[in-house]
Amino acid sequence: MKNAMTKKSIIIKQLGSYTFSAYAAQFISVFGSILAKFFLGPINVGIWSALQLILEFSKYSGLGVNTVVNLDIPYYQSKGDSDRVSRIISSVFTFLCITSLIIGAGILLYVLFQKNNLSTEFYWGLIFVSFLIVVQRLNNFFVTLLRAFKKFGTASRQNIYSALVNVLLIGLLAAKFKIYGFLWATALSLIFNIAYIQWKEKYCLRFRIDKEVLKKTIGKGLPLMVIGIVETLFKSIDKIFVLRFLGFEAMGLYSIGLMAANYLNALHVSIAVVISPHLREKFGENDSRKDLNSYLSRALTGVSDLFPFLIALVWIVSPILTYKVLHSFYLGIPVLKIIVISIYFISLSNLCSSYLVAVNAQSRVLICLLVSGSFALLLCIGALRWEFGALGIAISMCAAYFVYFSFLLFYSLKETYRVPDGIKLYLWIMLKFLLMVACLFVLNAAVLGSELSWVRTLIAAAIIVLLSVPMLIKYNNDFPVLNTVWRRVARLCGAR
Repeated sequence: MKNAMTKKSIIIKQLGSYTFSAYAAQFISVFGSILAKFFLGPINVGIWSALQLILEFSKYSGLGVNTVVNLDIPYYQSKGDSDRVSRIISSVFTFLCITSLIIGAGILLYVLFQKNNLSTEFYWGLIFVSFLIVVQRLNNFFVTLLRAFKKFGTASRQNIYSALVNVLLIGLLAAKFKIYGFLWATALSLIFNIAYIQWKEKYCLRFRIDKEVLKKTIGKGLPLMVIGIVETLFKSIDKIFVLRFLGFEAMGLYSIGLMAANYLNALHVSIAVVISPHLREKFGENDSRKDLNSYLSRALTGVSDLFPFLIALVWIVSPILTYKVLHSFYLGIPVLKIIVISIYFISLSNLCSSYLVAVNAQSRVLICLLVSGSFALLLCIGALRWEFGALGIAISMCAAYFVYFSFLLFYSLKETYRVPDGIKLYLWIMLKFLLMVACLFVLNAAVLGSELSWVRTLIAAAIIVLLSVPMLIKYNNDFPVLNTVWRRVARLCGAR
């Protein structure tokens, strides 16, 4: 019992520290996003969104081995096999360096042959991407090592310093050189991350491939890579449709909703990042799924308690910030509201998929992705056919995320929960969502209206805070994460 309480305290402390850093970094990054959009404008932001898609898909050339590192290091550490851990790190590091260089070279060749068919900005953007692929792959590997070894102190500081460096570089370079300066800022930020992590942790990295280890790692990584590709396709359907059928400018307007969503994503990603190695380590002790029940149920309850409050605040405040600060993007406000609401299902899905991967049930995640992705594809086609535009695509994706979460939760609870208990948990989670949407609908009709006013916005936000006080108190009693966050804020501000 004592060990269980100690474990819980460690997780809560790590979660509080990492969440604080993630939100501090996200708060800083908001300024970077605003600066980028201000200096680049909708068209160049749309071009960057297209380049991001290339970067997103290129990471799967690593055949999923980076993801296996995050699973196998805590697993073999729980079994005391440090030699295996060392061999995995060296083999994966070497493999990632080789594959990223090959992909980067392939993109360079494509650019050289297609130069006359590409716009100037996209041409130079692709050249940058060929370099960014290598740097981003190494950056992701180092970050994965921090998480796998549960070095959340270093990870927390790296989050904040990285955000500060990125904003500084964007301000210095994008203001003068526009999209080219922004690309340089991105590359230099990634290089800073690699240098900082290696300086703090001094990982022993060797260019060496252990064929036996790499073969098994790739064998585990390939199914995870397939899942990653399908997940990226699923979560990129909206962006692909907007880019292909509505154009770069529409994608730029659509991105304002993605920027708001990123602020909310920071929290559920932090929770998954902290919990995942603990789940895998716990599973490695007895290889029993039932040992993880409390981890999953408490995480789902905590997220479904807290996220309606956060989503509501972002939903209320983001439109006026967009209108006042980034006026050229104000036509994207309706889409922004739908994307923000969909984060409720995305956050819960992230927890369920982390649990299923930790217990070696990756195939179930793939089934859920294929079903939900097919559903999203059909809805997006219908939205365009009926000329609902970007708003219709955003609504389609929200519905698809709901289906995705529902399937994932069913598979997560299927074998280790009684049916009545599973149904009760699902209905309780959905009730919180419906109450959140109803509350926003009433506030929009009674307080916000069609006029974007600071006074109306602040009144609506104050109402949300007052209504959420009982929930926040309950959340803090169940998960004293807020206490840890507050202590970090107090130390940062010099409070005694």
